[in-house]
Amino acid sequence: SLSRSTTITGLAQPSESLLNRTLHILSLCVSRSDDISIDASSTALAQLFPLLSPSKQEETVRTWFSHLRDSWRMPTGRGQILALGTVFKQLAAQSDVQENIITEILHYTGKEEVIEKRVAAVKCLATGILPYMGNTSCSLAGTKKANKILATTNTVASNFVDFLNDYTTDRRGDIGSLIRVEAIQAVGILL
Repeated sequence: SLSRSTTITGLAQPSESLLNRTLHILSLCVSRSDDISIDASSTALAQLFPLLSPSKQEETVRTWFSHLRDSWRMPTGRGQILALGTVFKQLAAQSDVQENIITEILHYTGKEEVIEKRVAAVKCLATGILPYMGNTSCSLAGTKKANKILATTNTVASNFVDFLNDYTTDRRGDIGSLIRVEAIQAVGILL
C-alpha cells in the first residue's frame, strides 16, 4: 500500500492534493451499496488514514457521521459504518474521536434503524472496535481516561447482551438472527 511504502522505504510523503483526491475517491466507493466495493474501500481507507493529518482524519470521520445522520432509517450508510470501524485503531492518539465513533455506531444498532445498518454497526463494533479498545486502555492505566474507556467497554459489552437476545421479525422473518450471528462472533473478544 501507499502508506506502508512511504513509511518502510522512506519515500517522500505524497502531496496533500494526491491524498485528498484518493480520500475523495475512496469515500465515493465506500458509499456504494455492494459489499465488495465497501470492503475493499474500507480496507484502503484504513491504509490511507495514517498518511492524513489528525485534523483531516477528524474531518473525514465527521463527514461520515453527517452522511449517516442524513441517511437515517435508509439502507445507505453501511459503508461509512464499516469504514469507521476500519479506521478506529488508527485514531488511538485521538481518544475523543474514538469515543465519538463508538457513540455513533451504538446509535445505529437501535431497533428503529433498518436491519442492514444495524448488522453493519454490530459487525463494526465486533471486528473494528472491540479488538482495539483494550490497546488504548493499557497505555492510560490509572488515569481518568482509563476509567472512562472501561466504562465505555462495559457499555458496549452490555449492548452485546441485547444483541444476543434480538428476535426482531418483519415480513422477511427472523431478521434479528442477523444481529445475533454478528454478536456471537464478538463473544470471544468480550471474554
